[in-house]
Amino acid sequence: MIHSRQAEALQFASDHAVDTRRSLKMAKVEAVLFVADRTLSTRKISQLATLADAAEAKVLIDKLNAAFTATNSSFHIKRIATGYQMMTQPQYAF
Repeated sequence: MIHSRQAEALQFASDHAVDTRRSLKMAKVEAVLFVADRTLSTRKISQLATLADAAEAKVLIDKLNAAFTATNSSFHIKRIATGYQMMTQPQYAF
């Protein structure tokens, strides 16, 4: 019973349907941010993930954050100053 409630909560985490599958480009951005030891600009993310440009990096970051939210992930990507960094959700900071 509890398992089915959790699955239902994950499936309906938001009012809008969110595709939580990672494209290859999304996976590259996620990996780049996961291993980074500092914030990265969208330009640097696009270079490391071999994307077209910084604008594409920003779009993919937004999609990743939507997927993280929809699946109640313990991670999120936060804008810090002029860059982005993958961080643990505050409730898991301990």
